[in-house]
Amino acid sequence: MRVISALNQEAVQLTMNMHGNHVIQAFLMIFKASNHPADKDYSGSDQTGLYTQFIFNACMQNCIEIGMHKHGCCVMQRCLEKGTRSQKLELANHIIQHMDYLIEDPYGNYLVQNVLKLEDEDKNEQIFKQIAKDFIRLSQLKFSSNVIEKCLNSKVNTGAEKEQHIDKIFKGTFPQDDKQIVQELGFNTKKSKNLKARVHFIVQSLIYN
Repeated sequence: MRVISALNQEAVQLTMNMHGNHVIQAFLMIFKASNHPADKDYSGSDQTGLYTQFIFNACMQNCIEIGMHKHGCCVMQRCLEKGTRSQKLELANHIIQHMDYLIEDPYGNYLVQNVLKLEDEDKNEQIFKQIAKDFIRLSQLKFSSNVIEKCLNSKVNTGAEKEQHIDKIFKGTFPQDDKQIVQELGFNTKKSKNLKARVHFIVQSLIYN
């Protein structure tokens, strides 16, 4: 516990340090609760999670600073792989909260992609709701387009009662419609609800911009 206390005092700096981030990642590996984002917790992970919580706390309290840093991003990705399920989901909440900054960042966009790998339906829905508001512009940008591609390949419930997220974007059934579509076709109008008009506008915007 004295090691944890010592590391905790410099946790934020260590996550972003060229050498220190490897120490933090090694800690996560030694006390891992799982191997991959969507994995179930290992037996006894409640105890090992206590040893790594200080790392999660640092990442959650400094989500943008660490998440948009070359080395810090790697630490947060490791957290989403090796933490307990509850730790991962709590960290995911902070990533989604700051998604407007992270999704367009060369490092931060990987964190949003890794949240999708958790295969949590609620988290995926939150991410798509944010993307739907600015789908056309984000699709045209280098880093955010990687997230959208990951979204389209992510696992979703495709039962009869569920609608594919991409279908929701094309149909405009998310609470907030894409800004450019609203400007061109209006919001919740007959024209904006016309699937042919919507798809035509989206495709034309993506091709010619």
